[in-house]
Amino acid sequence: MKNTVKSQKGITLIALVVTVIVLLILAGIGIGELSNNNEDITQTKDTMSLAELNKVQQVVIENYLKYMQMKNEHILTGVGQKIDEEKYNEINNKLKQISNNEFQLKDYSDNTDESYYMLNGDDLKSLGLQNIHNNDVYVVNYSTGEVFNYTQQKNASGDVLYIKGK
Repeated sequence: MKNTVKSQKGITLIALVVTVIVLLILAGIGIGELSNNNEDITQTKDTMSLAELNKVQQVVIENYLKYMQMKNEHILTGVGQKIDEEKYNEINNKLKQISNNEFQLKDYSDNTDESYYMLNGDDLKSLGLQNIHNNDVYVVNYSTGEVFNYTQQKNASGDVLYIKGK
């Protein structure tokens, strides 16, 4: 009886090298996909921030229209804290600074319907906005529809979270 070498089973060096190369290629593809995910996550966060800003603006405009129909000042003064001239100047300077003078609030007015208000999470809930960051504070002007996220100020991409009014 002859013992042949071919009857022994095992893995060849070539098969091992090919397997390692294939695994390295798959790992490279996976790492590339993960790095692209960070951009997708940033873009999603930016979209959410802008969507929240638009929701707040929509509710502000709706409240102003309701105020115009009913001429009831409580619709405006009952939600949020009215901003005095000193706080207005502070906010306006901050907005100009972070936007490189691209954005600024409209002129300060002490009139109830033309004033700026700060809305916190509780104020937003009372306006019917449930899915907004509760910790964010928004500066709004009911008559112009301006909205500025005073807490975040900028999104992940560096865009100022401000919507101009009329």
